[in-house]
Amino acid sequence: VQRCLAVPELRDYVADAAFVKSLRAVAAKAAAAKTPEAVGAVTRDLMLDPRLTQCAMLGTGVRLKVEDEDLKRAERTGDIAKRSPLRVDDLVAASRFSSAAEAKDAGTAAYNEGDVPRALAFWCRSIAVNRERGEPDDRDVAAVAYSNVSQGLYKLGYFVRAEQAATRALAYLEAPVETDVF
Repeated sequence: VQRCLAVPELRDYVADAAFVKSLRAVAAKAAAAKTPEAVGAVTRDLMLDPRLTQCAMLGTGVRLKVEDEDLKRAERTGDIAKRSPLRVDDLVAASRFSSAAEAKDAGTAAYNEGDVPRALAFWCRSIAVNRERGEPDDRDVAAVAYSNVSQGLYKLGYFVRAEQAATRALAYLEAPVETDVF
């Protein structure tokens, strides 16, 4: 995973949890492969995912170019799960926000500029900020952020994930208010 981060054409793959899981699974399988059949099984796994093929070829010194159409075809045929819309550079940019409201507003600005993946990274950051500090979520900010995430995911064609985000937004709106009454 660290080596992928160092290579510009592989960098965005690392933001995709499904890719990282596949990469680790293939690495473990390769380490355990002792027979020609086991090596063949690893090779077949590598060939199904164009990103894994690109990583493997890079390890031999060959720079293989994977086009977006190759990845879309692999998604259509079920060889890979639908890729994450998040990009590493956007996640890094989002990490600079120390306020949930500030990250949410930056996400809205990115969305209005037409950069939906960047907006998603910023909105996700707005949800994570308070949790990283061990503080409770700001319910209003979280509800709007999840609603915005839902809209962005829907726009990019991630319908199931969009529904899940919308459900979370509604949960924040419907959650009872905690009060200290004695």
